[in-house]
Amino acid sequence: MNRREYRQMHRKEINRYARKWNSTHPERVKQYCLKSYNKHRDKKLQYAREYYQTHKGKCCRYARKYRKVHKDEINQYMRRYDRVHKDKKLQYTREYHQAHRDEARAYYNGRKDRLRPYFREYRKAHKEEIKQYRLKHKDKMRRYNQEHYQVHRDEIKERVLSYAQAHPDKIRQRNARHKGKGFVPLIDNPFPPSIPIDWHHLLPNQPYVVPIPRSIHRAVMGERHYIHNLSTFLWLTEGLI
Repeated sequence: MNRREYRQMHRKEINRYARKWNSTHPERVKQYCLKSYNKHRDKKLQYAREYYQTHKGKCCRYARKYRKVHKDEINQYMRRYDRVHKDKKLQYTREYHQAHRDEARAYYNGRKDRLRPYFREYRKAHKEEIKQYRLKHKDKMRRYNQEHYQVHRDEIKERVLSYAQAHPDKIRQRNARHKGKGFVPLIDNPFPPSIPIDWHHLLPNQPYVVPIPRSIHRAVMGERHYIHNLSTFLWLTEGLI
C-alpha cells in the first residue's frame, strides 16, 4: 500500500489529527505557511487568478457569505493593516490607477446605466456622513486636487475639451443658466495679473459679481459656496477697495 492509498483509507482520522495539531502549534503553522507561500508565490497567485476566472460566481457568493459572518473581525483587521501599511497602500493605489486607468474608465462606461443610480442613491442615504467627511478633510482634499491638477493639467484640459465637443447641448444649457443671472461687476479687479480670477455671483439669482482668486472660488461648492466666497472676498480686499 502506497502513501496515497493509505491517506485515502484513513482521511477522516488524518484530518482530525491535523486539525488538533494545528490548533496546538499555531506559530509553527504560521511560519510554515508563510515559508511555503513565499517559495511558491507566483504559482499560487496564477492558480488563484485562473480559479477565480472560472468560478467567479461561486467565489463572490462565498466572499459575501464569509464577510456577513465575520464583518466586525474583518473591519478590525483592515483598520490595523491600514495603520501599519498606510504609505505602502497609497503608493500601490496610485501606481495601479496609473497603469489601469483606461480599463477603469471602460468598466465604468460599460456599466454607467447601472452605476449612476447606485451612486445617486448612496449619496442620498449617506448625505450627512459625506458632508462631515468633506469638512474634516477639506484642506487635505484641496491640496490633493491642486497637486493632481498640476501634474495632469494637459490631460484634464484635453478631457474637458473633448467633453464639451461631445455634449454641446449640456454646455449650452449650463451657459444659459449662468447668462440668465446677468453680469454686473460691482468693482474692478484689484488683484495683480499673475493671479487668475473668477467672477463670483454674490447671490444665486442676482446679477452682481465680484472678482475672487480662482483657486479659492472653486475650493468650496454646494450650499456653502456663496457664504464662503463672500467672506473670503471681504477678507482679501480689505484695504484694497
